[in-house]
Amino acid sequence: MTSLGGGIYEFQQNIAPGTYQYKAVDTGSWDAIGSDARSINADNLSFTTTPGNSLAIFKVDALNGTIQVAVVPEPSSLVLLSAAGVTLFAFFRRRK
Repeated sequence: MTSLGGGIYEFQQNIAPGTYQYKAVDTGSWDAIGSDARSINADNLSFTTTPGNSLAIFKVDALNGTIQVAVVPEPSSLVLLSAAGVTLFAFFRRRK
């Protein structure tokens, strides 16, 4: 993980569609941050990606004992989503 300062760490990984479990673990120990915050052998968290989602961004706040993941659509999916949004906007605007 990369330190962003202030006890915040980030890790980014391109992943295939599927369901994944995760938790942050202090290397060489059982200390972890998971769904039950900071504890020894913390519970896992999970997330699911679908086709078109390729980047998972994990952030850990080591000082407050929190962790989160954001799944980001690949660039081509973003283009399709924005095109659909523009089309819907034009459709609703035209109906007035």
